[in-house]
Order: sequence, then structure tokens, then C-alpha cells
Amino acid sequence: PPPMCSWGGMETSETNVGTHEEFCGFEFIREIYLPASVETIGAHAFQSCVNLEYIHLPSRLRSIGTHAFARCHSLKQIEVPKDTMIEYQAFFMSRTNVIRV
Repeated sequence: PPPMCSWGGMETSETNVGTHEEFCGFEFIREIYLPASVETIGAHAFQSCVNLEYIHLPSRLRSIGTHAFARCHSLKQIEVPKDTMIEYQAFFMSRTNVIRV
């Protein structure tokens, strides 16, 4: 099995984040730095993290799941690697400007 990361008593693999909605609704999160090993952000991963202002996405990121950042009202801009697949409504109701890099 892939190595696991632990945060706040929850575990997630180093290549897949939010596959079980681990961070959904965490209002205290303001900034996230994902490790370079992350390839997938799961559906609803950070949904309703209303105070999330910044997230650093690794260059090897391949997909962002449905509603992954939905209702992240404080997230104004996000730089997404150009080949990353963004699933339907990944940024639903979030007012986020997505920039491909």
C-alpha cells in the first residue's frame, strides 16, 4: 500500500488527498501546501472550507474531483497545472479564478 500521511487524526495517502472528504467543512483551514507526491484531489475534499485563502498545488497533480473546492468563499485564485483534469463543478460557488500554469 502507498505511504500514508496523518493530520488531525485522519489519514490520507501521499498520492490521493480527500478521497474520503477528510477536510470537508473545516472552517479553521486558511492555507494548504500539498506535498509534491499528490496526484489526485478527491471529490468534496475541501468543500465548504469557507476560510481557505490559499492552496499550493503540486506540479504532478493530475485531477481535481467534483466539488473539491465548492463553497470555498475565501479562495480567490488558484494556480492549476495545465494538464490537470478539473471535474464538473470542482469550484462550484467558490468565486475562485482558476489560472492554468
